[in-house]
Amino acid sequence: MLPTLEPQDFDLTIEQEFKLVLYTQQIKEIPPEKLQANLLEIVRQLMITKNILEALVRKGGE
Repeated sequence: MLPTLEPQDFDLTIEQEFKLVLYTQQIKEIPPEKLQANLLEIVRQLMITKNILEALVRKGGE
């Protein structure tokens, strides 16, 4: 059985918030074409991560 998640489990840590600020500053220097390619790669990796998590949940219930 999966654990119950609390609302605060979906919040960013202080370190993650700091990294987000750094990424925001760095993104402003990237050409739009490169940003589009990077965004598509991120979406692809998020889809793979979702597939892996779903497979782990399924196999954990077996």
